[in-house]
Amino acid sequence: MATCSASYISSMTTRLPSKYADPVYQEAHRGVFEHPSKHEVPQILPPGVAQEDFQLAIREFCSAVGEGFVFIGHALSDYIDPYDPYESDETKRRIPSAAVW
Repeated sequence: MATCSASYISSMTTRLPSKYADPVYQEAHRGVFEHPSKHEVPQILPPGVAQEDFQLAIREFCSAVGEGFVFIGHALSDYIDPYDPYESDETKRRIPSAAVW
């Protein structure tokens, strides 16, 4: 059973798996989603969740499914709309806290 290391939690990122078997499609996908905005992917906590509780939840997800299937930080770029009109407005921009694949 895999567990999240302290460095994993502090770096807040992991590599995303390939979405397409065809490398041409995968490259095109990355071209759109790799840099979805001019801004870094900020760490967004779910409403009402403290940082310590969020990190505990991430560790528990990692234990359940493995580190390679829990995405945080820059790895969430696949989950952010690359054409979001509210890209510069953090109060309206839709950014996930984490993803489990």
